Amino acid sequence: MFFNRTITSRAGDFFNRIRPPVIRRDKRIIALFVLFFCGCAAVTPSFMRAFIIELAERFVVHRKLTAPVWMEFLLQASIKSVALSVPALLGYLFIDLKKGLEKQPAADFYRRAFIKPVSGMFVLYALGMTSIIRADFLYGYDDILRALSIRGREWDFSRHVTNSLAVILHADTRPADISPLPQLLAALFLAAAGVLLVYAVSGGRITKTACFVSLSAGLSPLFLECLAFKFDAPYMALSILVSVVPFLFVRDFVVFSFVSFVSLLVMTMTYQSSSGIYIIVVIVLCLKAWNERSETGKRILCFAGVSALSYSLALVYFRVFFMESFTRQNITTDVFSAGRLFSGVLDNAVVYMRTVNNDYALVWKILTILVCVMFLVKTAVSTKRNKAAALAVSLAALTAMCVLSCGVYLVLSGMNFYRPRYLYGFGVFIAIAGIHAVHGEGVIGKITAVPAVLLSWCFVVFSFLYGNMLSDQRKYSDFRAGILVHDLSVLFPQRTGEKIKIEGGEGLAPSIQNRVARYPILPKLIMTRIVPSYSVHYLKGYYNFDLQDDEQIEDAGLDTMLDSYYHTIKSDGNRIVVILK
Repeated sequence: MFFNRTITSRAGDFFNRIRPPVIRRDKRIIALFVLFFCGCAAVTPSFMRAFIIELAERFVVHRKLTAPVWMEFLLQASIKSVALSVPALLGYLFIDLKKGLEKQPAADFYRRAFIKPVSGMFVLYALGMTSIIRADFLYGYDDILRALSIRGREWDFSRHVTNSLAVILHADTRPADISPLPQLLAALFLAAAGVLLVYAVSGGRITKTACFVSLSAGLSPLFLECLAFKFDAPYMALSILVSVVPFLFVRDFVVFSFVSFVSLLVMTMTYQSSSGIYIIVVIVLCLKAWNERSETGKRILCFAGVSALSYSLALVYFRVFFMESFTRQNITTDVFSAGRLFSGVLDNAVVYMRTVNNDYALVWKILTILVCVMFLVKTAVSTKRNKAAALAVSLAALTAMCVLSCGVYLVLSGMNFYRPRYLYGFGVFIAIAGIHAVHGEGVIGKITAVPAVLLSWCFVVFSFLYGNMLSDQRKYSDFRAGILVHDLSVLFPQRTGEKIKIEGGEGLAPSIQNRVARYPILPKLIMTRIVPSYSVHYLKGYYNFDLQDDEQIEDAGLDTMLDSYYHTIKSDGNRIVVILK
């Protein structure tokens, strides 16, 4: 098994062995760290920040900036930079990542056994995303406004790593549509994450069947929404990858704890829906070690304790230095109070599982249940303990993995799981259960692998269907937008500053509605474009529609100018209300 075999039962020897050695490091790099810290400290005084803003106004932007906003931004940027650099400096001084990797049972994994399976998985992911890329669909509010350069980087949800990487990927502080590059990068991240997941769960054995089963994580219907985003897809995939990376280092607890801390910190600042992945991998590794008697109980508990401590420290560090509280669209960063914690977590868990059940197609449900059953069968067949005890423990572990796959969302008081991308931890859970099940011996191994392989195949097929549905919706949205703009141009040819309000939306294309009975998740996965809040931006940006949006207009007292099959237009000459049918 992976765990550190150098840890003994004597506490003194334990602490002597895990104490990090002093490693010789390049003094020039340490000097750069010191200079960086001094630079951040120099920005802290208000007069220095004011001086920097004045220089930027005079020589960079050539206009006046909103001083209070930028003063606060520079202060927060300085604090966050120091908070990020301190762990980096400590890791550089005391952690030998290369030595930690070489302690793994497959020390040449990163040299020989990594490139080939990742390349194969990348081809599979790119193939599965072909129809999504071909659809060329601007997905929702974020994609439309960014493609039109109306909206820059997104600072909500404390996604600081995402924002920084977006500047590098797009070579600009205001991202533009450079698809399919982000989707292909997402495919690469998912491929690497899938292979690392197989490597971690299977104890270093990488097989083609297990890699194919891991597709359930990245091509899960719950994650396909992430892949539909033209701008955010690679960072959502990156959050999965960094959640799995620490398990390359589990033979060295010091290195493992440090890498876990850093990786989880990156995860929290990319996409927090991945916050349950680390937990469920730890659970399955502990179950395997106990079931196979490959480690003592003390070592398993030590591994679980180090993992829990690293996870907790990363979340606390993120909460103190990086998280920005907010409440928007029924989502809040507030957690349940102590008195409400148990009941609140239970309620969230019930809603989480009910939402997955309602969104899944019937065949997915059947195969998912069979994958879980095969997980239990595989554990009971391969156990070196009492079979009844092994079955009970594996059932408890499976239940915990299922519930905890949504991570910290369980403790958020305003969580309602209304978007599929909040639930994709469940897809990773199924992938882990399937990977565990496929590594059986003889006939039993082949039988336990069947449901997991079939489920991955169903998800691959659905990814093609989903991309084609996005294409149908794009054509339908363009058709409805063209009719609407034509009717408005006939009724108001002069465009003398009228204000407009659009109610309703174009709805789903008929071809999609015909599939909803089979795939209940489709209405959630398809974003319509002509809807309140950003439809005017879409019409203005792509149809030269030059009317001012005003959501405060009331249609009472307005005359009906046009009542067609697709929409009703009311106006008094200055105000326009469009009611889409």
